[in-house]
Amino acid sequence: MKNTKSQKIKVVLLLIVGLIILLIITFLLFKNKLADIFLNDNEKFVKDCVFIIEDDTNRSISIKDIALYRLDYEDATEYEENDKFANRQIKLFLETDDELYAEFDREISLSESLDLESYCRDYTSYIYLGDTDTLKDYNILDKSDKSDLHYIESDNSNQYNQTAIKTITQHGYEEITDFSLWKIKLFS
Repeated sequence: MKNTKSQKIKVVLLLIVGLIILLIITFLLFKNKLADIFLNDNEKFVKDCVFIIEDDTNRSISIKDIALYRLDYEDATEYEENDKFANRQIKLFLETDDELYAEFDREISLSESLDLESYCRDYTSYIYLGDTDTLKDYNILDKSDKSDLHYIESDNSNQYNQTAIKTITQHGYEEITDFSLWKIKLFS
């Protein structure tokens, strides 16, 4: 009696462990599809920026802090009379655990009256900040000569970021808080 009971417990434990392994493998296989479902647009943007950093540096990063800001405005264009563009600028300030800073600037423009397909602009630029040792650790100094990587060597990168954040908030940027850092880390 005791022997069959312990065998049943072992079988149940093995089934549970097998199910957990199956769930982990399934998650890893469909991680990008699940990210499209569970992440909002801001989280997807941050995830894409993390991918850019990892692609540029050929190493995975661990996010320490994120600050995200947005500015919406309209402007008239000289291409067509009475045409207005709805514009959105998004700025992301990202800090890694080993103090590499990255600043991403995304600009989106949509025509309000013309064909959306032909008058849509979505452009992202970015720059890395860090001291010389950090930039060397991430191979940014070596790659910047061969590509379009931009960087600023600074011993006060944190102060630079804080000054940039203060400046953009003075120019009307609003902080975006509808993102979850743990979801971004999970799907990155």
